[in-house]
Amino acid sequence: MTQYRCVDGDVLDAVVARKYGRGIEALPAVLAANPHIRKHPPHLPVGTLITLPELPAPPAKQTTRLWD
Repeated sequence: MTQYRCVDGDVLDAVVARKYGRGIEALPAVLAANPHIRKHPPHLPVGTLITLPELPAPPAKQTTRLWD
């Protein structure tokens, strides 16, 4: 688990995308680890501390080969 301190202009979904490299599927875990975030406006106040939990690796994408 790591922590991130917000800077001017941060919004939660952008912070999550930068940290995890994936979008919306990581957001529920971050919100669960940071219940205090819900009371803030979309642009988080400077200095807000966000806990970024470790998440399991995303499942490998299956590919289909049309030809051998």
